[in-house]
Amino acid sequence: MVKRSPLLWAGVALAALTGCGDAPSGIIRVAISTDAPTPVTFEGLTITARRTNKTELSDDFGYDVVTDLPDAYVLSEKELYQGESNADPITVVVEGKKDGQTVIARSAVLRFSERSVVLRMPLCTSCLGKECPLGQTCKQGQCVDPTVDEAGLPEDAAGVALTDPECPDPAPRCTGACGSAGCGPCPQGGTVTAPQGGFSIDATEVTRAAYTSWLATNPHPPESGDADCGLATAYYPDEECLAKSEVCQGAGCEGHPQVCVKWCAADAYCAWAGKRLCGGVDGKFIKTFAPAAEHEWYLACASASSQGYPYGDTYEKTTCNTEGTTTTPAGSLATCAGSVPGLFDMSGNVAEWENACDGSNCGARGGGYGSLSSSKCGDTFPFARNEGYPNVGFRCCDAP
Repeated sequence: MVKRSPLLWAGVALAALTGCGDAPSGIIRVAISTDAPTPVTFEGLTITARRTNKTELSDDFGYDVVTDLPDAYVLSEKELYQGESNADPITVVVEGKKDGQTVIARSAVLRFSERSVVLRMPLCTSCLGKECPLGQTCKQGQCVDPTVDEAGLPEDAAGVALTDPECPDPAPRCTGACGSAGCGPCPQGGTVTAPQGGFSIDATEVTRAAYTSWLATNPHPPESGDADCGLATAYYPDEECLAKSEVCQGAGCEGHPQVCVKWCAADAYCAWAGKRLCGGVDGKFIKTFAPAAEHEWYLACASASSQGYPYGDTYEKTTCNTEGTTTTPAGSLATCAGSVPGLFDMSGNVAEWENACDGSNCGARGGGYGSLSSSKCGDTFPFARNEGYPNVGFRCCDAP
């Protein structure tokens, strides 16, 4: 059923193309669907309608519409009149945009009729990045004539499908936890039980491979008023950050810690995995600079002895990745263990986001590559939670 959405109702109010005649009354409901995961593939829509280059209407839509396709945009023949002949065709163009650039488009040329019809214009992955010559459109990966015979279009009626057989299967969209429908299997990494505090913690930092598997489910947050965490776009690593020379590049990086992700993304990944981002004892939210012994992460790192580093009280240059220039694969340094058997990289490699925040900043603990002696269990540093960093990753905590 056609939905009452920002797209449909803005279309009713804004988009109108008319012809002459006693009472032009044609309606074209432009049905837009996609099999591409949004908003990672495209995060905005531009819909343009024009008649013989005289009357042109254009409307832009953002996240709320793009992440809730399929939807419909209404073109009404009677709301605008510029003196064109009723027989003149109209051109409808739908563009999916990413970072302001068109990444996928579909066009159709047709005429209004006396009927109210549905014009399906799917944005299919087969047409991603496809540029067609002027006067053509992409369909099933090929550039074709965009002319549509309006007589063959279905009547606009309750229950009419908005999707098209050209790409009938919507992209995955996960709104729950791993193991639930559409949300993929749960990660298989090991955990260890902390000797105090009554919780478990991931044996290593979350790797790029594990994080990529989560992103493949097209995760979406629940509705939220949080400007930083309420959009699915917050989950994707910062591209400029990933391109920095200090970040592992190319093949062989899958086992390295996931970096360049915002605090919100770390928190959401842990929730998807059925766990939580390490925070205060018993999983409680805690302030960044609350006493160290109130932080789960610290308790796992320092153990019952409250030692300075996971391996002891004295800094050792080569034990952990604290004097390097980039990350090493998570858990690959057998020497960087201690405190709890089977727990690795609690000093160096990457600092790790905690569920410990003060306003727009959240803490990351343990130091990263190049942090030298500032990689103690008790060393925590505030970072802007809405940014990703090349030396900050995360791991998750859970019940024992």
